[in-house]
Amino acid sequence: MFHTLLQSTGLNYHTDPVMQSLRRIGAARFMNRNFAQVSPNIKRETVQMLLVDTPEWIVISNTDTTLTLMPGVDLVRALNEQQDDEIDLQEIPATRYELAPLRMQATLQEALEKLEKSSAEALYIEWFDQQHYWRIQGILTRSQIESAYRF
Repeated sequence: MFHTLLQSTGLNYHTDPVMQSLRRIGAARFMNRNFAQVSPNIKRETVQMLLVDTPEWIVISNTDTTLTLMPGVDLVRALNEQQDDEIDLQEIPATRYELAPLRMQATLQEALEKLEKSSAEALYIEWFDQQHYWRIQGILTRSQIESAYRF
């Protein structure tokens, strides 16, 4: 009855151990900071400099304020296969994931709920910096969330 009352008021506190565990862990603890953020059209020289740091993820900032995620290895493959001076990251053969925002203070439970409610396949964790801009601090995928409760 108490659970039904909470749900009717818009609150939903899962009592299973996994959700309790996810509620106690900050999403930032599991985020991947090994990423680079670029525009969809990028010069070959810039790609080469970017890949020196071997980013695991590439965040593509599209013109319509949406963000797309691409594995870094797909960019390496495109660089090796194409000889053009400019690479269009929207056109190269690659795996791409839709991203959704998540605040730095969120828990893993909130991250999981965000993935389930949105069409996003991964999350970018953002923080409001001292210059008053939202900055991406890391990437969080479903598998990273799942790894938190597979111990």
